[in-house]
Amino acid sequence: MPKLLRPALLILIAGVIFAVGFWVGDQRAQPEVSAPPTHLATTTQEQLAERQALMTKRRLNIASIASLFQVEETIADELLKEYETVREQYRLLIRDGVPENDPQDVTAYYVRSLGTGAEANPILKEWLAGRPGTFIGESVWGDSATRRRDKGPLPDFLLAGKYGNSGTGFFVSPDGWLVTNAHVIGHRRQVDIRGASGIILTAQVVKVDAEADLALLKSDSPPRGYLEIRREELPLGTRVFTIGFPNIDTQGVQAKFTEGSISSLAGWRDDPNDYQISVPLQQGNSGGALIDTNTGQLAGVVTSSLAPSRADNVGYAIKASVLANLIRSTPECASIAMPNYAASGKDREENIDRASKAAVMVLVK
Repeated sequence: MPKLLRPALLILIAGVIFAVGFWVGDQRAQPEVSAPPTHLATTTQEQLAERQALMTKRRLNIASIASLFQVEETIADELLKEYETVREQYRLLIRDGVPENDPQDVTAYYVRSLGTGAEANPILKEWLAGRPGTFIGESVWGDSATRRRDKGPLPDFLLAGKYGNSGTGFFVSPDGWLVTNAHVIGHRRQVDIRGASGIILTAQVVKVDAEADLALLKSDSPPRGYLEIRREELPLGTRVFTIGFPNIDTQGVQAKFTEGSISSLAGWRDDPNDYQISVPLQQGNSGGALIDTNTGQLAGVVTSSLAPSRADNVGYAIKASVLANLIRSTPECASIAMPNYAASGKDREENIDRASKAAVMVLVK
């Protein structure tokens, strides 16, 4: 059983990725705004589509946990709920503005809190069959669960902003148009963004396509860099990369680079609007740019990944052609360049630098 349990928490984390953030956005209270912006996706039909998508992803994740633990889905669902509860408690502690409340050993905090929750949960207590609740976390981390690992303080801007969710976005024009996933922003009418300059700016949500999981935003401040959209589909095996802001609570707020290839020209269940990619993705990468390593052009928008129990490094990105259709349907976006050809090969370091300057952290209250 320990061998089965060792990867368990990774699956729980993947569950939260699907159910809370990297791939679903947090639905907290929205900021007060006098009037909704043009084209904002707030219709009953669009809200229903988002809820159905969330439920589908959560069911898939519960099925993965049940398969790994060899238990009924009732227990898998309770395990996921306990992890979600502990994760939310941790987020509140580190964002309450009181450094003394911050857990100094994150691993030990999760082991202890998951254990306490499991022992208080009648369904999980019966499943543990006399074993201590900490058995779950200790089986995953082993000796590291008892080792102290100091961490740096949470940046002041995260404490002051009291953000409930975060993701990644990127600029696509010199006059401040940017893109992210619809599930990152939820139903917000404006969000904060933090780019290469480190300055917190406000971006207005202009148009949302919940079905495509895309959102167009506008910032009044010109970016330090932006990406050119390539509408042409990339060949199988093309090298691609993304720059994003995963797990900012623990991995920090510096941009993270990951690279891989186009694994398939179709996405989940052969969806023709997506690529399958081998680029490693984590919670917070949602909404990031998928970039052709050779040309530096935008190839797609990162949106989700499979749980590690199902496959390693299997992610999905919305094709740039889908984004191009959304932009063409938005007259305000006339300044966004969308050539239907491949740019000449550019220096890899230059492409990474350009993508870094275009990338922004999307911060949602």
